[in-house]
Amino acid sequence: MKWHLLKIFLFVFCLSAFIFGNEEKCATPSHIGQKTVCTYANDRPIVIDVYFPTKKGTAEVTDSCWELPPIAHDAPMPNHRLPLILISHGYGGARNEQIWLAEQLALAGYIVASLDHYGNTWKDPTPQGMIAMWHRPQDVSVAIDYLTTASPFVDAIDSSNIGFVGFSVGGMTGLWLAGAEVKSIEALHHFAGESSEKVVESIDFQEGMHSFRDPRISRFVLLAPRASEFTPESLHKIESPMLVIYGTEDAVLSPHEHALTISPAQTIALPQAGHFVFLNPVTEEGKQVLSPALWEGNEERPLFHRQVSQEIILFLKLN
Repeated sequence: MKWHLLKIFLFVFCLSAFIFGNEEKCATPSHIGQKTVCTYANDRPIVIDVYFPTKKGTAEVTDSCWELPPIAHDAPMPNHRLPLILISHGYGGARNEQIWLAEQLALAGYIVASLDHYGNTWKDPTPQGMIAMWHRPQDVSVAIDYLTTASPFVDAIDSSNIGFVGFSVGGMTGLWLAGAEVKSIEALHHFAGESSEKVVESIDFQEGMHSFRDPRISRFVLLAPRASEFTPESLHKIESPMLVIYGTEDAVLSPHEHALTISPAQTIALPQAGHFVFLNPVTEEGKQVLSPALWEGNEERPLFHRQVSQEIILFLKLN
């Protein structure tokens, strides 16, 4: 029931994105630059928004359902190497879900790469992409390949210093990349839901049983992660430093069934916070079309975001 509820919320989120597709822009100074790049995993495009610290640039502020910080698209790239952080969005989400965090990480001196998982976003959902979650860790590994060897950021990235942040199923993505192992093929069938038999038969679920560990990622931050598909033994064996942050009132992914099963990860509980506290703050316009669950506690969200950003930056610098 909770999973179907989440899908309903995401449908409303998709609708809102179309309604507020026309954006008003204004010019202000910015200390955050952003460029969009793209690569491919087999035939699947991987679109990546890259955020970085800058001293120059004219910001474009968008007026939509999300409250977004000013970002400069004309800013020069860094002329020295910085650590890289990848961000993986939630189920059926998009790469701009956590711009609030990308901004703070860039201000702290990181290059931040937030990617779309093609087929599992509201913009380009595919029947297979909404089921085959194991494409996600592969996306991240391909993105690292591209960013560190062929992108415009090759000379700006310290490839020996890479971290990861994932929200919800993005957290599940991180667990795969950290070396977690799926319990069974049946566990992966959960995502098939009410999909047609033809679609399910077209998917090789055995592929999801493979290891997707990427040793280039040295530490992980998981926000309200999904974890129930992985064996407890493999979760306990994860050696990479890991920070798990969750809301105590998460009604989508119960902390006792997911976040708190990831041991020996460091955990931080956000009192009275729900699952969607990790999304951007919602504007008044956004409240007119988004499900109330997506902006519940919206007034306190900036306070939570400041706390979470500080905890994440401290964790990344200490590990």
